[in-house]
Amino acid sequence: NEVADLVFHTLVMLDRLGISHNAVLETLASRQGISGLEEKASRNHS
Repeated sequence: NEVADLVFHTLVMLDRLGISHNAVLETLASRQGISGLEEKASRNHS
């Protein structure tokens, strides 16, 4: 139940911010197979 609450409230927040859940899924898909350290190093540092 707690995870369901987390997912629900995250989806509500995304909607309020105008972010589609597909954008989140695309970001997750692009990170698949990449280590956390490697992904962090690839971010813009601006």
